[in-house]
Amino acid sequence: MVALFLVPNSGTGFNPPLNLSNPPSTESNTLIVRKNAAGQWMDDNNHNWTNIVTGGAGARTAGWDMPDRDVAVINANSPSTASVTYQARLGNILMAMAVRPSGEVTIVGTDATNEIRFEPVLNGKFLRVNMSRFSTGGANTISDLNQHINYANSSLPQAQRELSIGDPRAIVWKSGWLQGVYLGMGSNNVVTINATGVRVGRPSKWAKAQLDLCWTRYVARHMC
Repeated sequence: MVALFLVPNSGTGFNPPLNLSNPPSTESNTLIVRKNAAGQWMDDNNHNWTNIVTGGAGARTAGWDMPDRDVAVINANSPSTASVTYQARLGNILMAMAVRPSGEVTIVGTDATNEIRFEPVLNGKFLRVNMSRFSTGGANTISDLNQHINYANSSLPQAQRELSIGDPRAIVWKSGWLQGVYLGMGSNNVVTINATGVRVGRPSKWAKAQLDLCWTRYVARHMC
């Protein structure tokens, strides 16, 4: 979205403060907004831009929207386009999906906080690594897979970094298992979780060659 003026990101001011010695800007400013559960397009300072984004202010085509359709649910016993429903608000980038023996659908991926400005505010904190789960027709439950991180901090000691999972690329459940495993390509590790996404034990560190082989086999088994 484009604003014709500088938009505060902290109450009526800016964080970090503007450099008052800079000349006033005469250019328009791009602004990233996020659609909330109520369907409102909000910025990082609780300003509501829905009227502009959806065309109500005449700046765009009236009725514009961005459907959030993360998973399509199809009745395999009677497939038809009319019966397709969608599960929404599961995350920003969804990397892998698996169904637990109970029938619950689980998905691993990342959810970026793109609407937050500016770099000094972000300071190393710009996404979450999550597991989303739902049963058909039910509500979403989203769990942070890096539950050990205190996001008030911008950096972590090495010991906590080694507990972290990054760039999740696979999740596996098996009949008879009470636990599942997911694979972190960005962190070169494998993590065991329980049915609610809580970790069981410490991550297993794998060499990149092992992860590449595991990923190749996962793709061949689940995606080909």
